[in-house]
Amino acid sequence: QTQKTTLAGFRLLDPRGVVIAGREEIGQSLADVAEVRAALAGRYASALRLRIPNQPTPPLYSVSRGTRVRVFVAMPVAVEGRIAGVVYLSRTPNNIVKHLYGERGKVTLAAIAIVGGTLLIGLVFLRTVSRPIYGLIERTKRIAAGDREAMKPLDHHGTRELAELSAAFLDMAQKLQARSDSIQTFATYVSHELKSPLTAIQGAAELLRDSGEAMDEAERKRFSNNIVTDAGRLNLLVRRLLELARVENLAPSGESTSLDAALALLP
Repeated sequence: QTQKTTLAGFRLLDPRGVVIAGREEIGQSLADVAEVRAALAGRYASALRLRIPNQPTPPLYSVSRGTRVRVFVAMPVAVEGRIAGVVYLSRTPNNIVKHLYGERGKVTLAAIAIVGGTLLIGLVFLRTVSRPIYGLIERTKRIAAGDREAMKPLDHHGTRELAELSAAFLDMAQKLQARSDSIQTFATYVSHELKSPLTAIQGAAELLRDSGEAMDEAERKRFSNNIVTDAGRLNLLVRRLLELARVENLAPSGESTSLDAALALLP
């Protein structure tokens, strides 16, 4: 009855280790088996052995039900202080599939816990990393499109590193915008400064060309002097612009000359 319940192989050994009950092994001596020898000495013993597929199956090894190992247990039987025999049991444990099926309730709970933990980690990652990064990318596109309202801190930074990255990026964008405004103002001022002498030169040259003999020598000389003076102003303005370019190139990294300093170089 025990054998039918546990599906284990049972063998009864006499005090010398000879099988007296146990199918075809009856009459065989197992006294040299380590666990049997320990049981004959009065000690419980067990062993776990691997099957060797490319060799004939030994008598004590049953066909595996899915695993390549078999458990052997030797229990001494004592009568009035003397070893009267040994109960020798062997069984192949269930393979991993059968074991997991038997524990399917626990496996299901573990799978739910793993999936839930993974989803939780994903949500935390989305909240602390992905969302601020996408927000910063969206701000970058808006700033590139000229939206000045985008130059403000993000609502959620997630981590300290992303907060520092966002602050550094927005600070850089503000400095670039300020520099762009300065360049635009400077270009407008320079355009005005260049336009005045050019207009004067063009007007004087047209008068000299169209007046012909009608203009006396004094007026011709005055208009010629105006052309020379305005040409000198243009020459000076160009030299100042070249000096400004050299100053910009020599400015330390991250710094630039201010608009006031640039305008001071102009006449």
